[in-house]
Amino acid sequence: MPRPAMYEFSVLNITLQPHSPELYISLFDDVFSQKPAISKKYYRDDHISLKVIDKIISDDNKIEAIYGYIQKYTIINTDSWYDKEKDSKAPQGEEPDYDLSRFSPYYDSFDFIFLPNGHRMFVLTKLKEKTLSISRAADAIRRIFNIEWIVEKYNEVSVNVETDSSTIERILSIDKLEKLFINVSLDNDDDNFDLKDNVLTKMRTQGVRKETRSLVGEKNRSIKPDEETKAFMELSLSNGYTIAHGKKNGVKVTEKTKDYPIHESKPIDLSLYDIKDALFDYAKRTISYLRTRQNR
Repeated sequence: MPRPAMYEFSVLNITLQPHSPELYISLFDDVFSQKPAISKKYYRDDHISLKVIDKIISDDNKIEAIYGYIQKYTIINTDSWYDKEKDSKAPQGEEPDYDLSRFSPYYDSFDFIFLPNGHRMFVLTKLKEKTLSISRAADAIRRIFNIEWIVEKYNEVSVNVETDSSTIERILSIDKLEKLFINVSLDNDDDNFDLKDNVLTKMRTQGVRKETRSLVGEKNRSIKPDEETKAFMELSLSNGYTIAHGKKNGVKVTEKTKDYPIHESKPIDLSLYDIKDALFDYAKRTISYLRTRQNR
């Protein structure tokens, strides 16, 4: 009997201003209808593009989820080739004959489920030996969704990694917190309330799309974040990032929320279940928590 394969899922928060489930569906339709697919750099020579495979329809005949692949492949620099037999650069006219305008090597794919009602993308980031960096994927997907004609139609699209709330506890437990850098994008008002909502209301009133706060402590003193700063840090878990520098037990430390993405890691028997079903199940189990955790 084959051994179960280990998988990992992570989550991206994709937001529009203004927004609605119908607008997210329209955004995805526009992006995925492009031929060839919009491709952006992932890491070094690796690029990614997105491909929609299926739309999952609910009992009331609405689009409940969009299923597809993050496709990763390598775009080769063809300016020069190495000839192993001659142990030198291949002379002009002797380069290998590949149609690199059409083909790219080292292809791999990673399943995703996007929920329009909740604007989260649930992504397969590991299966057996293949892996995907959710932070690098977020950067590439942000570039895909923010090419000029998309921004003209939908405004700027924010793409942020959903990060674990335990990071805030790690930051607040630093003995001597010397520097604190917090970046937050304006979120939809369906996920927040009270003090966090007040922070976002101030941003909206001032016409601010993104806000960055940089706190530097006085010499030989530790920063003591107040409730509003803590609320700002918590907003960054879904809508930005926080970086903290300081000392713990006399040793320099740096904590970044991006280093702790929310993820699920479990074994799966691929002879009984497929990744699409496991991913959709995870999305349905997790979306309520992600949409309400800012309320706590």
